Amino acid sequence: MWQRKQTVFLALALIVLLLAVYFPIFGISPTSGMGDEKLLFNIGFRGGSELVSWLSVLLVLLAGSFILSLVAIFDFKNMKRQMKLIGGAECAIIIWYIVVAFEVFADYSNIHFQLGIVLPVVALILQILAGRGVKHDENLLKSADRIR
Repeated sequence: MWQRKQTVFLALALIVLLLAVYFPIFGISPTSGMGDEKLLFNIGFRGGSELVSWLSVLLVLLAGSFILSLVAIFDFKNMKRQMKLIGGAECAIIIWYIVVAFEVFADYSNIHFQLGIVLPVVALILQILAGRGVKHDENLLKSADRIR
């Protein structure tokens, strides 16, 4: 299981997704210039008491991508299903970015991006590389079946 490169890519994507939960996505400066900057995480704000309803959607999407990637690691015997799981994890991250783009740019004007906005795209790249590895193994198996 661990000798396949896509398993390593998926494991790295899991680590990056865990880090994405703990790093802030962006900071919001007050419009008056006075006060502390609020940091937005996938689980809520730090520096403010308000809770935005779409933050739970962000956490669910990252958790869904995490769970699909984890299941894909252990589903190495069925490559077609593994490809579908990786594709679902990729779609969850893309939807995460769509939600962030629509909600953030519609509601806030003074934002400063943090490290947490980049981490899901790193996980997405790792998942794409894992999907390519699964596809390569599937093609290799098909060519070996043709030879017999």
